Amino acid sequence: MSRRLLLVGLLFAGIAFAQDFGTYKAKEIGVHTPRADYEKDASKLRAAIEKLGIQYPIVVDNEQKIFRDYLCDLWPSQFVIDRNGIVRFSHGGGGRYDDMEKLIQQLLRTE
Repeated sequence: MSRRLLLVGLLFAGIAFAQDFGTYKAKEIGVHTPRADYEKDASKLRAAIEKLGIQYPIVVDNEQKIFRDYLCDLWPSQFVIDRNGIVRFSHGGGGRYDDMEKLIQQLLRTE
């Protein structure tokens, strides 16, 4: 059975996870949820993604539907979702990257 893990993370800190876990059957996506109208400019978002060298897909959540569906209350928010769709980690705000990385490594070994 293949090991799969979905990583839904913040746009900027997620770069390290994509590089570290790229050889596993894990998928990382970013969700851009604008806080203000000027952050909805798709051309500026594309330019930022290119400038940062982000290689994983980014979902644009202009209506904050994903943000609300996952009960987010802080920017940025990070989630680790296992292959069965169960949220195994969630955190609002910065930090806790070591905790998230340890869980990801554990899930990749056991899934």
